[in-house]
Amino acid sequence: MPKPKSSARITLDNIALTLNGHARQNTWLGRLAFAGCLAEDSEEDRRQKAVLTVTSLVKCSVCPLWYGAYFLVGAPWAALGPFVYQMATIANVLHFFYKKDFAGFRTRQMIAILVAPWWMHLALGGFAQSAEVLLWSILAPLTALLFHGPRQSIMWLAAFLNIIAISGFVDSSLPVPQTAISPTIDRLFGCMNLAMPSLIAYMAVRYFAHLIELEKKVQVRLNAEIVELNRRLKAENLRLGAELDVARRLQMMVLPKQEELLAVPNLDIAGFMRSADQVGGDYYDVLHFGTRTKVGIGDVTGHGLEAGLVMLMVQSVARALHEEGEYDPVRFLKVLNQAIYKNVQRTHTDKTLSVAFLDFIGDRVVLSGQHEEILLIRENDTVERIDTAELGFPVGLEPDISSYVAVREIRFGRGDYLVLYTDGVTEAANDRGDLYGIERLCQSIVARRDQSAEQINSAAISDLLQFIGTSRIHDDISLVVIKHP
Repeated sequence: MPKPKSSARITLDNIALTLNGHARQNTWLGRLAFAGCLAEDSEEDRRQKAVLTVTSLVKCSVCPLWYGAYFLVGAPWAALGPFVYQMATIANVLHFFYKKDFAGFRTRQMIAILVAPWWMHLALGGFAQSAEVLLWSILAPLTALLFHGPRQSIMWLAAFLNIIAISGFVDSSLPVPQTAISPTIDRLFGCMNLAMPSLIAYMAVRYFAHLIELEKKVQVRLNAEIVELNRRLKAENLRLGAELDVARRLQMMVLPKQEELLAVPNLDIAGFMRSADQVGGDYYDVLHFGTRTKVGIGDVTGHGLEAGLVMLMVQSVARALHEEGEYDPVRFLKVLNQAIYKNVQRTHTDKTLSVAFLDFIGDRVVLSGQHEEILLIRENDTVERIDTAELGFPVGLEPDISSYVAVREIRFGRGDYLVLYTDGVTEAANDRGDLYGIERLCQSIVARRDQSAEQINSAAISDLLQFIGTSRIHDDISLVVIKHP
């Protein structure tokens, strides 16, 4: 049976997603920075994409200043460089948002920032007139270092140094611009070309640091949520465990006590039940009232709390019927089924019960109800396997099962004994996957036939548990031995 879901059992991944999403995307800049990210991206991937997106757009935003200034001073070919860079960056960012291709986006941005300043340098006539505009190209290897790794950055650094070398080699042969830039404007451009790349590089590193600090804050909040969840889960598990323990104790309390079994005349009875969970779905009871003795064995579908509650219902109704003198096996099962069916419908559970009852009358046993085979071991060690499939119908499945119920009378003489069990015994498996089976159970019982019912029962359970070994017990185990002394 599935364990009850706890209100505190919140998926930690959902918490992280909620916190991260709120921290990163609560501003227009955050939404823009992470627009190219994928849901499966790692924290490092998301950080790199966000920083490159923001720095690319920052460089793009200052381009009008450059191409406007160069156009005004009469250098339209130089103005073409930042204009083309701006258009290319806008197209590249939009393509990245649509295709989510970070590798292509990164490479195209590095090519653009490497080539555009070089174009401006050549258009301005070389080092004498370019006001150190080539410094912008250093952002290409820096971008590679931040977003591609140290090895790839060496290639881009080499490209930057080659551009400087080529520019120096061709510098004397470059044509002089028709319109000379005044020394004052040239110094101003020089200061800007020194300051702006440095500022953008600083902003990139600063934004990296900001995201890392943000992730630390998110992690602190996430850790606090986890601590609170663990506290609530622990408290709820303790409460649920206490409730299950109460249910288990109630279930064990209604099992027949040793003194009750000893008080049953002319029968030597021993029983055992072990639940796979804290609360089991197996049922067995010994009902003795006046001169009538009735033994029941059953198995609720599944195990756990719901199965245990159905078992308690069956136990209560069966005892009440027996105490009220309902000794007719067919009517007994009919009324029992009606009560259980109505309770099952009321509680909206899908649990049903296979159950058989044995009425002991002198040297006869009247068997009714559908359950596992009943083992009857005669005094001469002959084993009879009594099939109960045609003697009843699952309890709680239909409102009226009286037409399905039949009885079978068997002789139960001195020295004979009956063995009742649930499928948790015969279907128990060892670590190799072998099932215990009915044959092993018969061998274990017959080998100790001269002992008391309690000794036979204890030895049979010991053999079963030894067979199971370290394997997990997947189903409830019940075994009842009834000996005619």
